[in-house]
Formats: sequence, structure tokens, C-alpha cells
Amino acid sequence: MPTTELPHTLATRFVALDVHRQYLVVGAVDIEQHVVLTPRRLGFAAFAEWASIHLTHADAVVLEATSNAWLLYDQLQPLVAEVVVAHPQAVKLIAAARVKTDSRDTIKLASRLSANLIPAVWVPPQAVRELRALVEAAWVAVEHHPHWKAQFERLSGRIGKQKAIVAIARKLLVAVWPVLAQQEADTNAQVEAVTRKLLNWISHAGATPGKRRDRLLLLYQYLDQLGLSGEVEQVKYRGATYRLSLRQKALREAQKGSRT
Repeated sequence: MPTTELPHTLATRFVALDVHRQYLVVGAVDIEQHVVLTPRRLGFAAFAEWASIHLTHADAVVLEATSNAWLLYDQLQPLVAEVVVAHPQAVKLIAAARVKTDSRDTIKLASRLSANLIPAVWVPPQAVRELRALVEAAWVAVEHHPHWKAQFERLSGRIGKQKAIVAIARKLLVAVWPVLAQQEADTNAQVEAVTRKLLNWISHAGATPGKRRDRLLLLYQYLDQLGLSGEVEQVKYRGATYRLSLRQKALREAQKGSRT
């Protein structure tokens, strides 16, 4: 597998990111593979701030092709001379080392970058990534939603699975557009699932933690905006059942009070 061609005349420091689900480890070596940045562990928000301050156009950066690689790639590209997304094979060799720690992995990856020994993957442009994400969303919809599953089974028998999933992706985009652009409810949405997801979101970000009354009132307000409040009487959430029909009158009275 060919290795990436780095602009060595521009890069004088070679930075590696060992990316995990909740954090990453960053470390660096110079062209002679001396450690010039001792590996350190950072959360993703902290890394974004750190990178804007400490990375320069004299740096080349390498990271593994993980699920969040493109987000990091877009974040880093304006800051450095080069961003290389390593083929999983390169990282697999490091992972197979007899002594394995995050710090060792990071420095080994940086050293391979400085020696121009990183097998790189193609970085797709934004439009291609969005199309791939849409097709992935279509597969999820087909697997979990009866409407899209029925549509897929009907189409795949006639035109094959590959063309069918692309057709589902297009239909999904057409269905989602009014929701995003005009804030209209999805006519094929499962109301119970929508209600649970809204309540989960509100519980974590949309209301003051610990105030159940506020959460339920806010939930009904969002359901009202979607035109779904009349279809929901109760919702099961984390082992408890909340009767939302009792909250509608309270919501209406609260709305009337805010207008007077």
C-alpha cells in the first residue's frame, strides 16, 4: 500500500493523535524522531482549544480512520501543514506491540509519520461524506422503522438492494426536508419514539435537572409545535410512566397566563 507524500520542507514537527471514544492522546516528534511533545490526554473540547493555540503550519498531524476522523480532519486542516488519516492497518501494527500504552502508541504513530511510513486513506470531500451519511441513515431507518422497511423490501425485489437503499436515502431526505426547513412533523414518525427521544433530550439539556414538572410542560410544548400533542396520552421513560394528558391543561393555562 502506498504511503502518503508529506511536505517535509514545511513540516518540522510530527504530531500523532491516539483517538478514543471520550478522549484523545496527543504527542509529537521532530524529523529526527526525538520527542518534542510529551503525550498528554485531552477531552475533545479541550483539544479543540489546545489545537488552536499550539498547532502551527510547521506541523504535520496523523490520526486513525475512526468514526470521528473527518470531524477532527476538518478541525485540524486549517491549522497545520498536513493532516494524514492513517489506514487502520498502520494502527493495527502498533496495537499488536508487546508493550501497549496510549503514550507509546502515540509516539510510535508520530515516528512513523516523520519517517513517511503511514499508509493513508483517501479523504472524501464534504459532499461525498454527506451522501455516505445519508445512506447509512437509510440503512438504520430500514432496520428499525416499519414504514422504511416495507418500502425497502418492495423496492429491493424489483431493482436490487443497492439501488433500493439509494432510493430509500432519497425518500428519507425528501421526508426530512420539511421537518428541518419548515418545522413540520414527519407523517411517518412513530409518535411514541419521538416522545421518548424528546423527553430524553429535555432531561439532559432542555430543562433544569430534577424538575419533573418543567420537563413535562416543555415536552408538551414541543409536541404541540409538532402537532403531536393530541396523539400522546402517556410516555414510558426509564421504567416510569408519565401521563401527559394531565399536563395539557396546565400547559394551556401557563400559555394563557404568559399572554395576559
